[in-house]
Amino acid sequence: MADNTTSLGSLLTDGSIAGAYALNIADRNSFLEHPVIRESFIADLAGQKSTTAEKSAYGFGANGMASVAEGDTTTGTAIANAALTATVAPWSLMREVTTLAQSIIGDPLSAANIIGADLALSATASLMNQICAVIDGFTNTETDTGADLTLAHLLSALGTFSANNMRGPIMSVLHSVQWSQLSTDIATSGSGSIQFSTDGAELARYSGGAFKGSFLGVDFFSSNRVVMSGGADRAGALFGPDGIVWATATPTVDSPAQQALFGAGLLPMLVDIDRAGATGVTALTGRIYTGVSKGLENGVSIITSAT
Repeated sequence: MADNTTSLGSLLTDGSIAGAYALNIADRNSFLEHPVIRESFIADLAGQKSTTAEKSAYGFGANGMASVAEGDTTTGTAIANAALTATVAPWSLMREVTTLAQSIIGDPLSAANIIGADLALSATASLMNQICAVIDGFTNTETDTGADLTLAHLLSALGTFSANNMRGPIMSVLHSVQWSQLSTDIATSGSGSIQFSTDGAELARYSGGAFKGSFLGVDFFSSNRVVMSGGADRAGALFGPDGIVWATATPTVDSPAQQALFGAGLLPMLVDIDRAGATGVTALTGRIYTGVSKGLENGVSIITSAT
């Protein structure tokens, strides 16, 4: 007869696990803490009886006042509006550890470490993957197939951003190859004023985290999760609030002896623990419910060489 799983519930209530989870989903290799991402969150759908989150966007301030003659009638001008939606779906990962392996290896394979570190980073990676999969879809693009990303491309993308009345703050997510190409071009052939500026020098230095620095009003992040575009290019982007939108659904804990919820209000993850006494295997399964989609045309896709 397998062990009674009720006896395993204490593995999920260790207070240090929640702290480790919170720290890891805010890891330096993540761009999820940026204000643009935060502002682009729609809602948590727990209890909303729908898998699709929606919020409205309005074109307030988009129309100037027109001159009218004294006594003439003013006609109404409709406020531009759009419905932004994101549909959540389940994402999960299971880790199975035998009693022998855990006994020999110890803490690295403990339930606390798997939940607080491994599954937490997996949840973060899943959401970043979803974001990187949609930032290639903006109508406006800066494309130079097979060519390195340069300062000229960046300036062109920012020009497109401004010309289309897009709003900031602005962040950029580029593949590490794109970032290397851009920072090299800025540092070595930026025509003096930029090449030798403080900002240019800062971008040229090595930074071990995802955040690479701010330049020309853009916060740059590097991620190898940026997707391929065709066979030879990567598709990063620069974008502002609601350029992408996302939503979550906090899972329900219906068996507290075997389940626990971590990261409520941030990136909520449900963990199930199952013990198979007959085989001596403990399974830990993490589940998140998230959805990401393109929102407003408040961004420019940047498509350049992948090598």
